[in-house]
Amino acid sequence: MSNHYFLGIPVADALRETLHHAARSYLEAAAYKHKTDARDYHITLLFFGALASEQRTAIVQAVQQISENWTPFTLALSEIDGFGDRRHPRVLFASLKETERLTELQAAIAQAVAPLGVRLENRPYHPHITLAKRWAGGDLPTQLPEAHHELAGKQWPVSAVSLFQVCPGKLPNYQQICLFPFQSEKREYS
Repeated sequence: MSNHYFLGIPVADALRETLHHAARSYLEAAAYKHKTDARDYHITLLFFGALASEQRTAIVQAVQQISENWTPFTLALSEIDGFGDRRHPRVLFASLKETERLTELQAAIAQAVAPLGVRLENRPYHPHITLAKRWAGGDLPTQLPEAHHELAGKQWPVSAVSLFQVCPGKLPNYQQICLFPFQSEKREYS
């Protein structure tokens, strides 16, 4: 089986437990076949699937060039939401606020890697943090205000993009294999 890869932004360590706790409130009411381990919380920028070695090298070079010219930005959590039917969404996720810079970054990277022979999704980009997927039974409550309150407005700085390899059957499931730091403020040396 070929290794699969994706570009993403890991969630700050300080927010992983908050997300995990908020998701637990929902996951007590509904069953999912896959619950995301807190160490695997991330925001996907582009999913590639299997890549030839040459493609991976070219992607690394393209993303490195973009990241060196990108400045850090801040993301904020919004609420827990889902794709699909509200009572039993096929994907349960944490949504984000103020994603303009994130969307610009995703578009810039997609444009840079498109000529490299990778397949890109045709649907609009919807940044989120997957908490669980593949609904298996039960109904979600229509509202859990305490979970929303716990997440709303929690921020973290984004200063890099990561290339991840999917490692099925292992925890964490995603291994960071390359980090692309953004341009940082120039330091003065005395």
